[in-house]
Amino acid sequence: MIKVHNIAIRLFTTVCYLLLSEGIGFIKRSISLWVQPKPIDMLHINLGQAEIQRLNYERYHYPCPIVQKRTHAVYIKATTKFSDSKTGEIAGLHRHSVSRWAQCYQTGGFELLCQYNYGTNKSELENYSGSILNSFTQRPPMNAREAKSRIEEMTGISRSPSQDL
Repeated sequence: MIKVHNIAIRLFTTVCYLLLSEGIGFIKRSISLWVQPKPIDMLHINLGQAEIQRLNYERYHYPCPIVQKRTHAVYIKATTKFSDSKTGEIAGLHRHSVSRWAQCYQTGGFELLCQYNYGTNKSELENYSGSILNSFTQRPPMNAREAKSRIEEMTGISRSPSQDL
């Protein structure tokens, strides 16, 4: 126990001596040799001038704002050496989203960035919307239970009374 204590005291005095004589820069350089830095989340995109010009145009003029945001992130990644985290801060995206869209652009080009498949789910009742609307217009249901039973009779699809029709 005393031996460990003596080693700690010697190490402390050595660090203090180096700090006073060499300054804090020496300590930082020494620590950087002992501690390996984490790899930075960087994926560099090498694009031609025409592709960069297209990304620059589309990030402001594409009709869908979500695609504009993706394009903006890829444009920043292509024109700077920023990490995914920094690019995400600038573009308002998470660093994983930046990485995913940069990889998508590299594999599928601009067309893959433009794919926006959110909100494309269709209800089973959508095919019957016209007949349900006509039936309810001619004879409005008095309550949700009646509406549910009539829809079930017309379509064969059962929904709970509180579920949105």
